[in-house]
Amino acid sequence: MTEIRGPIEAILFVAESPVTTQELAEVVEAPVDDVEAILAAIERELSDRRSGILLRGVAGGWRFYTAADMLPYLERFAS
Repeated sequence: MTEIRGPIEAILFVAESPVTTQELAEVVEAPVDDVEAILAAIERELSDRRSGILLRGVAGGWRFYTAADMLPYLERFAS
């Protein structure tokens, strides 16, 4: 199952809109249950280590977001 984690992360990184679990499963050619387990693991790991990015389920799909407490750094970077 770990062999599909990288492709899932890559897809979510470039996605401009939320990607459904079913779409991810089709692309990586894996069972939906395996994809759901990986998504849950990524979501938990990012949260546990207080990452600057988060994985969130939104609008029926999944997408990476910037953590809200990173906003001051992003504002400084953009100025």
